[in-house]
Formats: sequence, C-alpha cells, structure tokens
Amino acid sequence: MVNLQHKIFQNKGCNIHYWYRPGSTSNYVIFLHGAGCDHRMFEPQLTIFDYSYNLLLWDARGHGLSKLDSGNKFHFDDMLGDFLKLCRIYQIESTVLIGQSMGGNIAQEVLYQKPELISKLVLIDCTRNTGRLSITERLMLKLTKPILYCYPWKMLIDQSANACGNTQAVKEYVRRCFSQMKKRDFIEVMISLTTCLREDEAYPFSQTRAASLRRGG
Repeated sequence: MVNLQHKIFQNKGCNIHYWYRPGSTSNYVIFLHGAGCDHRMFEPQLTIFDYSYNLLLWDARGHGLSKLDSGNKFHFDDMLGDFLKLCRIYQIESTVLIGQSMGGNIAQEVLYQKPELISKLVLIDCTRNTGRLSITERLMLKLTKPILYCYPWKMLIDQSANACGNTQAVKEYVRRCFSQMKKRDFIEVMISLTTCLREDEAYPFSQTRAASLRRGG
C-alpha cells in the first residue's frame, strides 16, 4: 500500500478528509471517487505512479469521513468549491484528474469552468455533462427522486454493489460504503448531481484531454 498522509481542511460546513503522497516534481494526479464510495476506491491504482507524482485523494463531502455538519445538505457546487480550495492549498496550476461516475462529473465541471487547471482527464463510467439529453432521459431525470425514495434501500445497496464490481472484495467494499450513508443523503447526492448537466453541444470537449468517457451512473 502506498504511504499516504491523512489531512483535513474545512470548507462550507464540512471537514474534508483527504490523503496526500508528495512527489518530487510539480506533477499532480487527483482521484475523484463515485457517489456513495470513498477515496479507497482508487487504492489499487496508486502503485502505478512513481514518486515523481504528487497524489491526492479525498472523501468528497457527505462521503466517508467527510461528514456534513448537522442540518447541512449536499450541493454539487459546494463540492466543486472544495476541489478548488484543495488546489489553492497546494498551489496547483495543472493536474491530471481521474474521476469515476460522480467524480467524472466534477472533473468535467472543473474543465468547463477552469480549463487552465487540467492537463489530462480520465473519465470512468460517467455522463457527459454537456451532452444532449433525449426525451426519455429528461423524463427519467424528473422521475429519479420519487423512484429512489420508493426503492428499498437494502436492495439499492445490493444492486449497486453487484453493478460496481466483478469480484467479491469490490462488491463488499461498495456495500460497506453505501451502508454508512443514510438513504435520504444518498438521494440528495444523486439529485444534486443533475445540476451539472447542461446541453451545450457547441462545447469543444477535447478528446486529447479526456479518455474513456461513456454514459453511466
């Protein structure tokens, strides 16, 4: 296991827990996990990077150890603000972003608003933020909240775990992560993620910067 330093910063009613491995250069790689999970999602990939790279992983607000203060709700824009504050802390001028699902949505939003921060994107199983939505997709977005509230929480956890991995260890990891969240908090996260979707077909999404973008959860 890569030796990571556990650190915390505070932003907008949340103590953001993150993990840092310093490198010998100014090259940064930041990992952004999916909804319901935490920083441990990317542990197997860390050994790929030699010690010239600075590595950063977090538990996004409302996930893992990054608990929201009582009465506060999850907002996508706050999570984006957390990311930008983390960049300010380390004076990051350019970084590689690796994001899965929700993490991929954040990464795209950073590219949309602060393109100068991004050198490369690796996007895994996430919706394209600026893509055109079909009539069916628009309808499903409107129905997402009532459907999720009607869905049995244990069944949703089990199905999510089975969909997220093909080994028992991964499925158990996802199951444990989801079980630490309350159902209403998970639904808040999922609904808030829809706020980053904007139809902008003219947006020049550079394929030289992004890899492995496909529609997902």
